[in-house]
Amino acid sequence: MRKILLWGLVAAIAVTAIFALFNSDVVKGRVPKLILGGQKKAATAPPPSSAQLEQGKWDRVVSLARKEGRVTIYSWSWTPTTAGPVIRAFTQKYGIEVEVVAGRGPAFIEMLRQEAVTGARIGDIMEGAQTHARNARLAGLTVSALDLPVLRDGNAWAFSPLHMDGQGHVISYAPYILSPYVNTTLVAPSEEPRSWLDLLQPRWKGKMVMPNPKNSTVPYYLDVLLRHNALPGDFPARLARQDVLLSEQTPDSGELLGWGRAALSVLNAMPDMVPPLRDGGPIRAIDMKEGVLVSLLTMALVKDGPHPNAARVFLNWLLTDEGQVEHGRAKMVESVRKGVSDYTPSVFKLDPRRTIVINDEEGERIARAFREKTYVPVFFGGTQ
Repeated sequence: MRKILLWGLVAAIAVTAIFALFNSDVVKGRVPKLILGGQKKAATAPPPSSAQLEQGKWDRVVSLARKEGRVTIYSWSWTPTTAGPVIRAFTQKYGIEVEVVAGRGPAFIEMLRQEAVTGARIGDIMEGAQTHARNARLAGLTVSALDLPVLRDGNAWAFSPLHMDGQGHVISYAPYILSPYVNTTLVAPSEEPRSWLDLLQPRWKGKMVMPNPKNSTVPYYLDVLLRHNALPGDFPARLARQDVLLSEQTPDSGELLGWGRAALSVLNAMPDMVPPLRDGGPIRAIDMKEGVLVSLLTMALVKDGPHPNAARVFLNWLLTDEGQVEHGRAKMVESVRKGVSDYTPSVFKLDPRRTIVINDEEGERIARAFREKTYVPVFFGGTQ
């Protein structure tokens, strides 16, 4: 009897299993895709966009920059006084220390050449006039900064950072005017020159100062005025006969003007005038009827610098709204970005009748003239 019951139970289980099988998806042709190896994948996140990929790359650059921990800038226009607030703002944001080595472009180029030979690298960024950055690029001492995210800011620019160099070796970060300046204690408003040709008058002989063409690019900007028919071709030679005091780096022409050693500075970049103005120097920019020049301060990333990521992060930050505000406020200059406040002192502000903006082509000519020292014979009678 027990065997009969046991076999009955087994038969019932078998029938139930067969019934379930014939009603299953397998028998009805609806074989689960898992069995056929074609299971529908679970929903996944879309692949990262190009913007996300670029942000990821930049985040890595910032991470590496923090590890490098410092950046060294070879600078013409930055000093501890003028650049201190800018440096502190950057260091507070990124935890990266900034060291500024003050000097002139030609000396920096020679330093970078020596560093390349010895392998003892120090400089990460070269700052100053576009001429020296161009000559550093020509010497193979710079690398492109076209990968900086801030350069993708589209219509944010009043002056494009690539204005001087579309390849990104010479990055423009602040515009400035090159014009004559007067010591207002020594020159009354009614006595101020109104034309470049006025500087050739006997009353200015021995009373003017200008950077030395042996080590400064500023005198070579006169060539731009010549090419734009603002001045006659013999103007530089006639100016040289006015016994112009040619300044060296220390003291520079701005300091000599502020101290009253000269009544007028023939042609100067505004950054040279900021330190003496801060010290109370009675200095004012003046307009010329033939026109004044507009150039841009530049920075160049040094090839094989010891802190390449920190250098990129610093330059990128400097071109942001935040960096431009800090820089403009500290150094009393305009911004290359639209919508950023202008911190230029009123005594340096001009409403020029004509402005000639130095472009890439003009910049190359100035750089070549400086390399060839074409004005040295003009002001030194052929001696070096």
